[in-house]
Amino acid sequence: MNIIRTLTAALALAIPAVAQDAKLTVVHGIPNLPAPVEVFANGTNLFQFGYAEVRGPLSVAPGTYAVEVKLNGNVVLSANPTLMAGWSYTAVAHLVPGGGIQLSLFTNDTTVPPAGKARLTVRHLADAPAVDVLARRGWFAPYAAVFSNVANPNEGTATVDAGNYGVKLNPAGASTTAFGPAWFALGAGRLYEVMAIGSLGTPSFQLLPIMTDLRQPPALVGSVQGTSCGGQIGLSTTTPSFGTPFDVTLSGARADTFGLLHAGRSDSRFILFPLPLGLGFLGAT
Repeated sequence: MNIIRTLTAALALAIPAVAQDAKLTVVHGIPNLPAPVEVFANGTNLFQFGYAEVRGPLSVAPGTYAVEVKLNGNVVLSANPTLMAGWSYTAVAHLVPGGGIQLSLFTNDTTVPPAGKARLTVRHLADAPAVDVLARRGWFAPYAAVFSNVANPNEGTATVDAGNYGVKLNPAGASTTAFGPAWFALGAGRLYEVMAIGSLGTPSFQLLPIMTDLRQPPALVGSVQGTSCGGQIGLSTTTPSFGTPFDVTLSGARADTFGLLHAGRSDSRFILFPLPLGLGFLGAT
């Protein structure tokens, strides 16, 4: 029996598994502790960190977790959050007015903002009374209230024009400034979580920003390139893309012969060889 060596064309596509994990960012917002704290989930030591440090985003399997924050081996905070697949969360260990401590979990809006816009989320997690959050875009614009009467541990979210912003905090309903201005460059297509942590009126107080890029990568599509020595290659879609199932079919090929399907990321090069690659050295004319 003759063996016909058939090399099908390169399919310029590789489909990754669809991510089903939750994303979790953890923030240390309790100042003046005698040592770093350790964070445990279901009894496993995840990491240790100090004041104003951020860990993550961590990829976490969906489910309910027993979370403990330990200081010198002693549990000082605990919670049992349920994390959903594909969602983004931020957990913050922080002060509450009067000097107590608390562990709060927030859900982040990770939908892509409109063109030219950024998403700003401000969270009051400091030992301070309720505040009004004022901002101005650029150096000469007047300040305007973005969020009013925000109390610990609440938040506010707004979609704003991208640009440079000065942000200051006033006691709720007052015209005097309690903190700021602090300047932030907000890029289009991004989420900015700005957390007030520490104790107002002390060096520990700060506005801690975390940026997440929400922009979608350009669509990656594939196609069949080249020809085969026997039969025809077909696709169930004209634009196969990452994350979308599709079928590759071979019709009209000789039975009981050898075939090869190669999936790659380039239609101009195969390893060190430029494409199209002549197969005369295999007797395939």
